[in-house]
Amino acid sequence: MLPFTHSLRVRYNECDPQGIVFNANFLLYFDIACTEMWREILGGAGYPDLAGKHGVDVVVAEANVKYLAPVSFDEALDITIESVDLGTTSMTWNLAITREGQRVTEGHVRNVFISPETWKPVEMPAEVREALA
Repeated sequence: MLPFTHSLRVRYNECDPQGIVFNANFLLYFDIACTEMWREILGGAGYPDLAGKHGVDVVVAEANVKYLAPVSFDEALDITIESVDLGTTSMTWNLAITREGQRVTEGHVRNVFISPETWKPVEMPAEVREALA
C-alpha cells in the first residue's frame, strides 16, 4: 500500500499575495492525501467509514511541515504518504510533496483514534491496523 501518492494542481485561491502557495495550504494537501488513502485502504466512503463501520474517529494531535522550495499557481504536485508509524491509539503519517521529482515540502501528521461519543482516545481497531500495516 505504501508509498501512496495523490496528485493535484495548485489552484489560484491557494496562493498568497506573493504568488506562492500559502503555508497553511500544505497541511490541506497532506489532509487530501490522507483522505484519499483512507478511501483506498478502507474502500467505500473511506474516512467516514471509520465512525460508521469501525465506531472510531481520528483527530489531529500534531502536525509538522518543513518547507524546502516555493510552489506557485498551476504547478502539478505529487503528495506521497511515505510511511505510517502505528501506535496503540495513534498513528503518524510521514509525507512528502514533490514537483517534477523535486521535493518541495515534507512533514508528518499524528492522528489519535477517539470515541465519537466521549472524544477520549481509544485503541486502533484491529481491522484498521491490518489495513495500515
